[in-house]
Amino acid sequence: MNLDELQVPAWHYEAACNGHDSSFWFADRASGGEAQALLNEGRRICLTCPVLRECLEAAMAAEGCLPHNMRAGIWGGLSGAERWALYRRRVNAERAAREAEKAAAGGA
Repeated sequence: MNLDELQVPAWHYEAACNGHDSSFWFADRASGGEAQALLNEGRRICLTCPVLRECLEAAMAAEGCLPHNMRAGIWGGLSGAERWALYRRRVNAERAAREAEKAAAGGA
């Protein structure tokens, strides 16, 4: 696959981050106070985004497939560690719901 074949979702063009320097969302590549300042600015921009939910859901859809070292950057207003924690909570909640359904149906 080449870049011309890559499908960019329509919501991406409405994103508040569109056109901004990507360093705001990948502050983990910077160091010390600079990283925190970039991270804060990136989050500030995310909070104004009309497609924040779509961005977060797209990131969450990919989260379980990513190797741990690929969880960089701010997506949907969350850092890689925050997205991973949210993903794990969702997976655990879904598992618990399936087990409860199974137990209620008598298939414990």
